[in-house]
Amino acid sequence: MNNNPTLFDELLDLLHEKDVLRHIILIGSWCLPIYRVYFNNTPEVPILRTMDLDILIPPKLHLQNVIDIPSILKSIGFDEEFSHLTGYSKYVHPEMEVEFMVAEYGKGKREPYTIKPFNVLAQGLRYMSLVMEHSITVIYKGIPVCVPEPSAFVLLKFLVSTKRRDTIKRERDLKTAAELGAFLMMGIDQRSKLKSVFSSMHKNWQKTLLHVLSEQSNPLLNVFIEK
Repeated sequence: MNNNPTLFDELLDLLHEKDVLRHIILIGSWCLPIYRVYFNNTPEVPILRTMDLDILIPPKLHLQNVIDIPSILKSIGFDEEFSHLTGYSKYVHPEMEVEFMVAEYGKGKREPYTIKPFNVLAQGLRYMSLVMEHSITVIYKGIPVCVPEPSAFVLLKFLVSTKRRDTIKRERDLKTAAELGAFLMMGIDQRSKLKSVFSSMHKNWQKTLLHVLSEQSNPLLNVFIEK
């Protein structure tokens, strides 16, 4: 697998140029190189990446004109891949796949969500409100990129692992969350942010998270249960 950072940089450049970046939140493992920059290029931040680049679209987009994201992606070699079985579509390049997400509430739905301002279909995912409530903007190679607070990213990874059907992806989520979480626990400020994000979560989410941590990361579990 050849995850070429050059393609990632090119994509960010283009989305910034087309005024897309300020309306979206980058989620998933491609946040890691941005976190490394955020933490002054420390090698202790893991750089485990996959081909999947996930983009969260917050609700209530306010755009004067439609920004045709499919055309933007196609201009740098991405092809749309549509699944008649699920109704979802993703944008595929030999080195990367781009998918769009929205926060899902209540019972949710099986069908994709139509995001008309961007002309894309998005998949609804649980726990995404955590990202929207706890996000930061990082200057990455001169470009402002919105990503989850590192602490929110870690807790989200643990939570999302409970919804993963793919064992390999689940293990990868857990490994990433554990490694970045271990780094965050080393600093007083980030340790405090972990607690703050945890406190903001729904009680049922807290319960789910504590259960996962009891199996995956006792050191991080102790952060939330210590007095």
